[in-house]
Amino acid sequence: MSEKIISKINKLLELHQEILELSKKKTIEIKDGHVNALQTLLAKERKLARQLQQCEEERMQVVQEWSAEHRLAKTNPTISEIIDYIAEDKQKQLLTIATSLTDTIKELKKQEQLNQVLLNESMKFVQLSLDLMNPTIKTMNYGSEKGMNEASRSVFDSKA
Repeated sequence: MSEKIISKINKLLELHQEILELSKKKTIEIKDGHVNALQTLLAKERKLARQLQQCEEERMQVVQEWSAEHRLAKTNPTISEIIDYIAEDKQKQLLTIATSLTDTIKELKKQEQLNQVLLNESMKFVQLSLDLMNPTIKTMNYGSEKGMNEASRSVFDSKA
């Protein structure tokens, strides 16, 4: 049964690594401004996210079965709690995979934060460009407001 847990966590690691690679590709596409390529990567990412969610549900099911088999009070024990109940050769393997998974998730989080910052900066640049292309009434008046009032006076405002 511990082999199933290790297998599921290993599968989670592989999926997270794939998402991390996609995230790195997204960074390049954001920098280069390739919107179509970015959309393609986002579609792949959504597909991987669904697979990740399904794999996590399967892992939880396997852990619950393992927990019931070992008559643990907790139905969803942590990896450190599981390690105490499995064979020594499997302990090291599980610990190595769990550490790699944790490191990959941390790196993925940093990469996604970078992508978020880049997207925000891109949006600011687009907004600035739009603002420059669509000037407001205030930016179209080059003179002072005093000069504008005099210029806007009509010929018919004069005294007869």
